[in-house]
Amino acid sequence: MQYKGAVFFDIDGTLVDERNEIFEPTDNVKKAIIKLKEKGYLTGVATGRSLCYFPELGIDFDCYVSSNGALVEINGEVVHKMFYPQNEVLEIAKYMEETNTGYSLENSEHSYYKNAHENQFEEFIARFELPDGAFVPLGKPSDVKVNKILVYANDLNQLEEIRRRFQGNYIIANHHGGLTADIISTQISKAKGIEIVAEKIGISMEDTYAFGDDGNDYEMLKAAGCGVAMTPHDKILDEVADFVTLSVKEDGIVYALETLGVI
Repeated sequence: MQYKGAVFFDIDGTLVDERNEIFEPTDNVKKAIIKLKEKGYLTGVATGRSLCYFPELGIDFDCYVSSNGALVEINGEVVHKMFYPQNEVLEIAKYMEETNTGYSLENSEHSYYKNAHENQFEEFIARFELPDGAFVPLGKPSDVKVNKILVYANDLNQLEEIRRRFQGNYIIANHHGGLTADIISTQISKAKGIEIVAEKIGISMEDTYAFGDDGNDYEMLKAAGCGVAMTPHDKILDEVADFVTLSVKEDGIVYALETLGVI
């Protein structure tokens, strides 16, 4: 199939918003995405979430860029998969153990957690309504193939210390409204994920649109032909967004697609 273009959506803060207890895209957003398909656009999710704790979105997307771009699927086929080198995983795990910091090593099957204080862990799962079955205790870090690392910090100072410790090789992307964050290799990004999709389906990046709200969407919005920042959003996105739309509660996706003339 020859696509007219591609439109990618972040999940948290874009398709859904736990801050307003919106855990599934609104009916208006679902209808808009159906229109996108009818007009010949590939529709995709581009998220920091691992596949093991994707929400029920109620939408049949054509592709999924998950774990901040480490895993890419198009029409059910895995076209890209990247894992952290084991020596890097062990280095990060050692630091977390020495500082008694909670963390999870993740892949598409499970999130393997360790040292997370019970209240932190339960609050994280409850806040985003995540499926309990996705999370299992970590045994040996060396036994896990990892394409995402999640940290549960005690406070913002601890997050800043982690950022200082690993800056250069990793990006520490805070989750809004909490003390959890992704430790993202600089070799991985949503931007690279959507570029892989564009190449595979034979379209120019100029014909792509990307919607996001957080720091881990920066490279994606910069790389896309049109980057759309939701309201509210991390102020860093103001540097790269071509358009700022309304909030999830206000059907910001629909507003942007209509205003930009995509649907």
